[in-house]
Amino acid sequence: RGYDLLTHGRLPALDSLRRLLPDDWSNRQPLPIHLMTALIDRADGSTCQASLISANADGSVTLTESLQPGDILGWALRTPAGAEQEIRRRLAATADDRPAFALFLSCIGRGPYFYGSDDRDLAALCERFPGMPVIGAYGTGQIVPARDGSRQQQNSVIIALYRETPHVQSES
Repeated sequence: RGYDLLTHGRLPALDSLRRLLPDDWSNRQPLPIHLMTALIDRADGSTCQASLISANADGSVTLTESLQPGDILGWALRTPAGAEQEIRRRLAATADDRPAFALFLSCIGRGPYFYGSDDRDLAALCERFPGMPVIGAYGTGQIVPARDGSRQQQNSVIIALYRETPHVQSES
């Protein structure tokens, strides 16, 4: 119903979500929906992610995307350990030559609040390239490119590494 998912897999949507959570998560009050995402495979072949806005008393879940007939929905949970492992793996895969600087944009729901202490994403970047200048900000969502345009992504971090390229000619 609009942005409210009423049922999922013959269960009320909230019951479906709770059933798939680790035992120590399913009874948390309030439910940490800011760490959860709905993954949607659209009937037209595209995919998207939808943040959860609320877990409602009637058993429905309000999403940031509306669903259409034929869409397939799954649940995903971002854990601090998994997120840190992913960011370290991605940084390790970057070129070894030190960038001139980095642009670091993180969701406010990911940094220190997510990790329960320091921002482990920023720490991983600084460990990978010690002493490199970093400029950035915390925001309430990041805009990322997608096949069909741009999308706002929640609980994400964007790191842009700037390296001077001698192959680019100046306009002077």
